[in-house]
Amino acid sequence: MKKVMIALMIISVCFGIYLFYFGVGIYVSTSTLKILDASHQEQQEDFQNVFK
Repeated sequence: MKKVMIALMIISVCFGIYLFYFGVGIYVSTSTLKILDASHQEQQEDFQNVFK
């Protein structure tokens, strides 16, 4: 019975770590997308200024 408890603990810890990294990955990718989007808009404005 103890072996089952230990196995469940290990699985839950691994699952928790996986979920944590999954959440961090989503957060990082969304923030990088926002940064890329902002810099892209700035580049477009620069191009418009050049063509004026």
